[in-house]
Amino acid sequence: MDSVRAKTIARLKGSYGIDAPYLLPIPLVLVGWNVVLGILTKTMWPFGAAALVGACMGCGLCASRRGKFIVWAELLDQLKLRGNERILDIGCGRGAVLLTAAQYLTTGRAVGIDLWRRGDQSGNSSEATLRNAVAEGVADRIELRTADMTALPFEDNSFHVVLSNIAIHNVKNRNSRQKAIEQAVRVLRPAAGC
Repeated sequence: MDSVRAKTIARLKGSYGIDAPYLLPIPLVLVGWNVVLGILTKTMWPFGAAALVGACMGCGLCASRRGKFIVWAELLDQLKLRGNERILDIGCGRGAVLLTAAQYLTTGRAVGIDLWRRGDQSGNSSEATLRNAVAEGVADRIELRTADMTALPFEDNSFHVVLSNIAIHNVKNRNSRQKAIEQAVRVLRPAAGC
């Protein structure tokens, strides 16, 4: 059987948006500022700074649009999933990790929770995630819920694997982030129970 990683890299039929889209204006302003500064001062160093900021922005966009899929597929390959697991993705957004995990399942189920805030990811909504699940051919293996990661609506020990990608840092304070992690541990089955 072909590795899910290879399929993931080739597939990407869905539309996954850009992570933290509100940050994009910042590097654009910095690039523009440095270009103007270079022109006004007739020195080269601002152009170098603009190029560096532009390169960093390009790397961020690449990671958001493609790189995270490759990394998550490699990580999931290492789990050696059997296909019957129950997987939870906390803060699933438009489904990048959730749908990649669902590719590994045959009889199992991947459950994604999110509050669906558009500031966390462009076009973030459960409808967008469902469209992506259909596009990727895994709609029958996923379930979506609107839920807060600090109060997961699941019983203890109900998931074999708990995943989260670029989500827990969005929780506003340290105590709440700690609670989110405690909730993830609470719903995770002990290793012997897999």
